[in-house]
Amino acid sequence: MSRYPICADVTFTLQQKGVVASNHRSRTHVWLSLPLFRYLAGDPNDGILQAVNLTRFANLDNHFADPSCLDLRPGAGTKEEFASMAEAETFLRKHFILTNSREYRDYFGKKQNILDRGKMGDFHQRMGYQLLLEKRLAAETLWEDSKLDSVSGHVKGSMYRYVQAPFMEEYFAGLELRGKVVLDFGCGDGMAAEYLVNQGAEVIGIDPDRKRLARASERLGESFAPVWMDLEAADPLAVVPDRDFDLIWMSDVFLLYFYPVDSCRMPATPVELLKRLTRTLKPGGRCTFMEPHGVFWLAPWLGRDDMPYTVLTEYSSKRYSVAPNLEELAAAVAGAGLAISRIFEPKPVEGCRQADPKAYHFADNFPQWWVFELVKPS
Repeated sequence: MSRYPICADVTFTLQQKGVVASNHRSRTHVWLSLPLFRYLAGDPNDGILQAVNLTRFANLDNHFADPSCLDLRPGAGTKEEFASMAEAETFLRKHFILTNSREYRDYFGKKQNILDRGKMGDFHQRMGYQLLLEKRLAAETLWEDSKLDSVSGHVKGSMYRYVQAPFMEEYFAGLELRGKVVLDFGCGDGMAAEYLVNQGAEVIGIDPDRKRLARASERLGESFAPVWMDLEAADPLAVVPDRDFDLIWMSDVFLLYFYPVDSCRMPATPVELLKRLTRTLKPGGRCTFMEPHGVFWLAPWLGRDDMPYTVLTEYSSKRYSVAPNLEELAAAVAGAGLAISRIFEPKPVEGCRQADPKAYHFADNFPQWWVFELVKPS
């Protein structure tokens, strides 16, 4: 029996003339030479002890890229060679392949600040850490930048192009929107607003980013009315026009309301937000929101491209994920006095199969968004 404390969360797979040790809870991965793997298994030998850190944060440019953090690209990582098993053990503890159970449990918590290396942090914090160190970008620009080209307005990224955008287009086309008044709350560059305008709707778009509002307004013309929301105001939601809306649309809004970046103050609780926004929604009108899936978004993409599987390490207790679960969303809807009409779990369109087979098959089996269509009782 091995005397080395292999973490119970680690799985091993044969790969590249060695073994890849993967900890999907900490999202760390290390390639082990066969002699090192045999040593861990309790079979000491005279082979060369080598390892490669294969961990790479893959969501910096695309929030819906493979989130496993496993980098299997040719030449990924730097091969480390160890003069002793003690050196190898230090390396493997650093990457949570070997663990001290108490330190390991303590690692899964919120970062105290953006440079805190002692805590894993949630997705928002990990993203901020990567932005600060790798790209030197402002975190608030990343979400929209990952889905739309700021110049052309075209949708980019497999999941946005082949799942989110087609769903929006089909969903809005199925509604009678000509001459109707629609509120697009958190409209950004106008991705959804463009489909709404094309269906003949009058769209009021609210967003805290002036530049994105300006781009949307320039592209969409008179049918789009931009409204800037000051998040520092005493009542940011006071800017919501007193209009009788036929439809209210939100995308990725609750991603921040339930688990805000660095626990910053939000303009309202999720229940208050829904109540305020739907106050002037016409009786029988719809309020529809599209959010990253609370089960499968951020779950690692594992297995063959055409036969994927995944591993879930959390659902009710969110340590890493920042997407609300079903119970939280349902409580917010009920608290606002709304009723759920339909729930959608959009799948990728066929074009994704050729453009990105791995993304296609994973999203086809494990939805990356869920969409709640709510109605205001008459």
